Amino acid sequence: MEIKLTPLHCIFFIYNSFATGTNGILSEGEKDRIARCMTRWVGKKNLTDSGKEVSVIMRETIAWQNKNILNNQKNEGRLGDVILGTMLSMLENLKNQEWFHRANKEFFLMDIRNIAWADDNFTESEKKWHDMFAELLGINIRISNMSQKEVQDQVKENKTSKIGFRTKRD
Repeated sequence: MEIKLTPLHCIFFIYNSFATGTNGILSEGEKDRIARCMTRWVGKKNLTDSGKEVSVIMRETIAWQNKNILNNQKNEGRLGDVILGTMLSMLENLKNQEWFHRANKEFFLMDIRNIAWADDNFTESEKKWHDMFAELLGINIRISNMSQKEVQDQVKENKTSKIGFRTKRD
């Protein structure tokens, strides 16, 4: 079965990859924080229904990642670079969605910071990724030691990756 990524799949991929990308470990605190953030994005009034939908999104996204990134990464360079490029591609798509307005972009970045603090260790690498996300989204929030120019250069230097992305009209 081919998995078509929706914006919610992309948000989960970014959250999950962000949490594991800098140290290779997904702590229980990070898992819990990601699940809570995703429940808000799903937006169902019934928490049981939200939890079920979040579980499906998580399973489908991880299956997509295993098939399209982990299995195909051999020819594309370092895995971390491929994952970062994929996250940036997903953000590029998300930022152009009508529903992903400024307030939702700020909620997204707040979630990134909350996920970073979930393991009580907000690393400089995580701060750099946060700043790259903010730059790409056009939100002027910088928390790393990088200058604005360095952040802009990092965003430009990272190779984006093609992804399967389904929009509302698909």
